[in-house]
Amino acid sequence: MEVKTFSKHIHKYKQWLLICLFVNLSNITAQIDSVNSEIRNDSTEIEVKVVQIKIESNLSSKIDLSKEVNKKVSIKNLPYFMDDLMMIGGLNQSTLAYSIDHRDISYQRGFQIGFEDYTPITEKGFMHFGLMYAQRGFRLRENHFFSYRLETPLIFAFELPEFRNFDFRFLLGTQISAQVASSETGQFLEDFDYRYRSNDFNKFDFGFTAGISGEYRDYYLRMRTYFGANALIKNDSATIAFFQFEFGYFLFRRLRAIPAFQ
Repeated sequence: MEVKTFSKHIHKYKQWLLICLFVNLSNITAQIDSVNSEIRNDSTEIEVKVVQIKIESNLSSKIDLSKEVNKKVSIKNLPYFMDDLMMIGGLNQSTLAYSIDHRDISYQRGFQIGFEDYTPITEKGFMHFGLMYAQRGFRLRENHFFSYRLETPLIFAFELPEFRNFDFRFLLGTQISAQVASSETGQFLEDFDYRYRSNDFNKFDFGFTAGISGEYRDYYLRMRTYFGANALIKNDSATIAFFQFEFGYFLFRRLRAIPAFQ
């Protein structure tokens, strides 16, 4: 009897048990689907972020490459030695020294212009080099003699620490020059022996120079003197000598925007 009664109870609640089981399975399936959906969404977001990172990385690489290309062609990235490249020019007073024939030779005004650079060779020493075009000459009575020359100075500059804010330096060096043209003007008297004729000037000259210089930011000032070691004409000991004042401007310092020169 008890077994039959238990079987009847089982049969009675069987349908309710199946319904509850079905509902639970449905909830579990819905939760699994929700979890799968979240996983797919997270995966999609991860893929999108990966793509964005790749895109940003490619853009960054392209930008860096563009900057590198621009950096290579930028005027602010010229070779280091061009930081001290300057255009320089000025006025001079030139004459002949040590002439054995004429005592009334006097100074003649002239000019010079060109480009010059310098590079450090010691902690306080610098070597100047450049190319200049200059008008040299002298005056004999009322006659003016001119020699137009290409000059290459090679000058050692020594910096004084006490005046470092203005880069005050002593200069000592040599200079080589070649004459490219000559001229003379004036009234040549018939009763005077003019040993000097511009057509007879020596084409090449070399000598020694000394002076002082200073600079501030992009500007450069220099005073120097020169005594030639080669006679201007044959059969005379006269050599070119001059004193000159020069003003220079550093062409690329400001473009490079070095803090020391801003």
